[in-house]
Amino acid sequence: MNTIKLALVSALYIAAVTAQAETFNLKDYSPYIGAELGSASVNYDSVAGLDASSFYADSFTLATLHGGLELNERLALEAGYTRTDEKNQSFDFGGGVDGTTQTQFSTIHIDAIGKLPVTKKVKALASLGLAHINVDSSGVVSGTDFSDDDSDFGWRLGAGAQYKLSEKVDVRGMLRYMGTNLEGVEHTLEYAVGVNYKF
Repeated sequence: MNTIKLALVSALYIAAVTAQAETFNLKDYSPYIGAELGSASVNYDSVAGLDASSFYADSFTLATLHGGLELNERLALEAGYTRTDEKNQSFDFGGGVDGTTQTQFSTIHIDAIGKLPVTKKVKALASLGLAHINVDSSGVVSGTDFSDDDSDFGWRLGAGAQYKLSEKVDVRGMLRYMGTNLEGVEHTLEYAVGVNYKF
């Protein structure tokens, strides 16, 4: 994983340095909006010596709305909001320890996206960013209701590819790793495809 992180950060750094070497011209800045659909898997820490995925769902469907500013052909800044569906998880450890939980994640995030042209229509993407992560969980454990809302900051690394459909529209696919400081949550891994519309 450290090798992957180093490669992604290096690619983003190279793209950013190249972009800074070019002359920025306000008329070349291109705002855009977009949306993504995908899936997220959650890697939990152990809770009280038990694998937390035994009583919390660890696979979700996600949707993202985002807006960005393409500074030039090699660099963009993007902010967005991602929300997963709410997933139920039932468990029974015996001895009267059983229950059902509901879990949902959401994030507000900002990314710097480096872009490396591969062909006239295809670009390789690398992203680095910060996220504010929120997890809502509730349910019934051994006959007792509970509800918990936890939030904290995390960091994001991403890699993917973008295809230009027209001067205004492109599609992309992204893989993102997000490390968190949330209690009980180590990291998430997201796979998403989406479309952007450029103004």
